[in-house]
Amino acid sequence: MSNTPLGKYYETLPTATHQTGDIWSELPTFGLIKNPYLPGIVITPACDLANNKVETISFLPILPVNSYLYSPSFWPEIRGSLLSAADQLQLPATFRNLFRDFSRIDTDSINCAKDIITQTLSDRHPNPARLRCSACLQYLIKTLSPSVTTPSHQNLSDAIGQKLFDSHLTKIVTNSYRNDIHFLPCDNQDLSWSTITSHALVLFRYPLTIPMAILDMAHSSTPEEWESYINHATMPNTAALFNPLSRPVKGLTLRGEFLHDLLTRFTCLYTRIGSPDLTYNAIQKILKDLREKAI
Repeated sequence: MSNTPLGKYYETLPTATHQTGDIWSELPTFGLIKNPYLPGIVITPACDLANNKVETISFLPILPVNSYLYSPSFWPEIRGSLLSAADQLQLPATFRNLFRDFSRIDTDSINCAKDIITQTLSDRHPNPARLRCSACLQYLIKTLSPSVTTPSHQNLSDAIGQKLFDSHLTKIVTNSYRNDIHFLPCDNQDLSWSTITSHALVLFRYPLTIPMAILDMAHSSTPEEWESYINHATMPNTAALFNPLSRPVKGLTLRGEFLHDLLTRFTCLYTRIGSPDLTYNAIQKILKDLREKAI
């Protein structure tokens, strides 16, 4: 496959009609993501849009890579580094138990983890594993903040190691990191009309739907008309979530060759048939059996 310059990813003069691959700015995330408004890419099938078969538009949010790195989606990497460092420090089992279920992590459990480290280890001669533990806990505190976190690449490289951090970034950019995200480069346009202002990721696990009428209104109205429309909207729980002071703007369309890849990866995620993962203890037992038989 030939290499492609960044400028070839997008059509910067999208059509007035709705198309699959259209990228809009300022779309609501309905409270599912910290960022209340993000760009989004339309995934409604082209035939439905062309034949006016739908009254809604389905889209996938587009999150800056830096924001993704400080979201729950990146927690598994932090968990692995944190527990590895805890094993090196020979911290008690109570420490590991605090992070057994990351969906229940809160500030209380992080403070408890800090207390365990303080009580177990001497303050003298801090080693790399202890510094890594501290960086991981600092990272978790930032991600638990209800506001959008300012990323710190130094904090992340301290938490998981610079080499692994660089490896993850490379895999993210080449779409080989996870099957539920898709990389899109920034559009390199002037910030006053740019839609994707920084390198970003399409979030496959957050498909959202909004009435087409709202986007039609956003496309055809002036800023003043848009503000009045949203403030007097009769669509409960939908129009109310849009920003009356900042209307969505269709600024880009993803070019066909890149759109096909994105949609293929998106549909594969939801059509695959998965199986439950083995437990940690089961994996360790299998590894023990393999090691013993290899001797």
